[in-house]
Amino acid sequence: MSIKHSLPKMKESDKQIKNIRQKNIPSFKLPRISFRSILPEHKARNCYGTDLFSIVLLALSAALLIVSRFIGDKGFLTPAVLIAALVLAGKDVFLAVFDDAAAGNCFSEETVFVLASVVTAAFGNFADGAVIMFAYRVCRMAEALSEKKIRSAADWLNIELPKRSSVETGEGIKVVSPKKIKKGRIVIVPADGIIPVDGIVLEGDSRMDTFPITGCEQAVGVSYGSTVYSGCINKDNEIRIKAIADFDDSTACIISSMLTQGMDYLSEKEKLIDYWTRLAAAGCIAAGIILAIVPPIILGIDWPVWIGKGCALAALSACYPLSKAVSMSFHAGIVLCASKGINVGGNRILEKLTSLSAIIFNKTGTLTEDRYEIEEICAETMDDYELLAIAAVAEQFSDHPIARAVCRECMSYEHMERSDVQFEEIEGRGMSAGVRGRHILVGNAGLLEDNNISCVIPRRGGTAIHVAVDGKYCGYIILGNKLKENAFDTIEALRQFKINSFVMLTGDLLANARAAASTLNFDMMKAELSKEEKLSAIEYLKTSEINGRAVAYVCSGCEDENFFTKADIGVSIGALGCRGAMSDADVLIMADDMKLLPKAVEYSVRSGNTASIETIVYGAFKLLLILLTAAGLCPVTAVMLLDLLISAALLFYSCVALRIND
Repeated sequence: MSIKHSLPKMKESDKQIKNIRQKNIPSFKLPRISFRSILPEHKARNCYGTDLFSIVLLALSAALLIVSRFIGDKGFLTPAVLIAALVLAGKDVFLAVFDDAAAGNCFSEETVFVLASVVTAAFGNFADGAVIMFAYRVCRMAEALSEKKIRSAADWLNIELPKRSSVETGEGIKVVSPKKIKKGRIVIVPADGIIPVDGIVLEGDSRMDTFPITGCEQAVGVSYGSTVYSGCINKDNEIRIKAIADFDDSTACIISSMLTQGMDYLSEKEKLIDYWTRLAAAGCIAAGIILAIVPPIILGIDWPVWIGKGCALAALSACYPLSKAVSMSFHAGIVLCASKGINVGGNRILEKLTSLSAIIFNKTGTLTEDRYEIEEICAETMDDYELLAIAAVAEQFSDHPIARAVCRECMSYEHMERSDVQFEEIEGRGMSAGVRGRHILVGNAGLLEDNNISCVIPRRGGTAIHVAVDGKYCGYIILGNKLKENAFDTIEALRQFKINSFVMLTGDLLANARAAASTLNFDMMKAELSKEEKLSAIEYLKTSEINGRAVAYVCSGCEDENFFTKADIGVSIGALGCRGAMSDADVLIMADDMKLLPKAVEYSVRSGNTASIETIVYGAFKLLLILLTAAGLCPVTAVMLLDLLISAALLFYSCVALRIND
């Protein structure tokens, strides 16, 4: 998502990437009121363009309106000038009405404005009729500019990839489209070229600029065996990589799909605004009809004046600029997050970030360093290194950070085939392994107690794993990992957003978890939890929250998908290379940097506040104009011009709020 590098853009056909996740988030339920027979849902039309011809027509219409103010009342000349202004401004609107009529839709939004404009002019209010049409047409042009900006934002969120890539085949090197690259193919990436697919380096040493993916200005050295990701830039030398995923399953495509398709789903605030704007529009039209007919019948005079007021009131029914502005405020938040390497899966998720009630953190790898270090080995019936080797043999097929630390420290343990070891990883306890007829237990004290084996309680702090072979206790190993440098600052930064609860859930020992929770000032902490107990804790916290506020679960890298789906928002920190997280999490922070989490919440709050301000200001001005029109305190022409200025300003402000370069 880099705006720093000048990179080729993806073709439209390249954007047809599969949707890797669609979650059924409950929608905002409102009373069922059907306006389709009264006021069809507003849809932007392609005919309302921003091309030079349309601008010239509007400019001529504006010029005629100005001229009409100076020529005064000169017979048929003034009405002719105003009618010409009406026709020039409403050319596209009239064509749209004819298209709707041909399709059987005789009461569209355009029909309302054509009737309001033409009827007003027919009763002698030529200036008011021309201004109604001019104001509507300018608003639609502003809307077209907004739509263009939204499409620009969606295109920008597609991570830029090369148009062509060099692939090795049996017939030599061929240049193909990246979308044709399949898993297992050999790809040649030149210096300053973009990685087209995820792969493993087979030949060459270079540096990768990960800024387009992570948003961080850093170059990562790569060599034989290193993993590289699509969208990153090869800085120095040509390299050969072996694709480890198809194009559609590569990092850049997954992220682009998550962002652009997520923008298609409305937030609850957008749905609410759309509901009330349509309700207000129907009310304005009904009130306009009543205002145009009832007072003249009762008073028996001034039909042209009251019909003009009624038509102006009906013309004020157009509230679609507010819907567009609110949508663009959320798009601005997504773009701002993406520029920092924070990928938010749509407007609904961004909105939920503004109403967080509780944040649940996993401990190991999230709040603490993922890398454990062995601090002490205490063997009972053998020497220390033999105890370490036995533990490493049992742990060699586990992905747990403690298991990796044990295997890393013991470099000469016997590497075995997976089929030669019968192992069972016991959640929240440790590992039970059968190796050449011997039963090895490696885990916490609870694992040994479950197997009726007594163990020694270490005197020093840290994470202790105990080792037993064939039912006999052999000793323990103490490991430690420290808190991340920015963990405390991150938690404190999140507190300013009025989040009620900060919770730590971990399978680690109570003593270790209590020390970390105390240092970081957590409100609640649960330790020595199994997977099922963690899920139950998340479910309890989620159901205990009221007023529709959200619960987020934060972990580092990959995590079981159940943890992400159980919470309202699943957040993965350091998600680059974690395919499980990219498939299941709602917020992907690609860099391993906790400080970006408060940034994500900050941008979401900023977007929500912008949308709220737009709603309040626009609603207040609209109501004021309606009251002025109904009371006759302001001329129809002035009311329509004020409505035009407010709507155009709202839409253009939303364009500015996106803060992106086309």
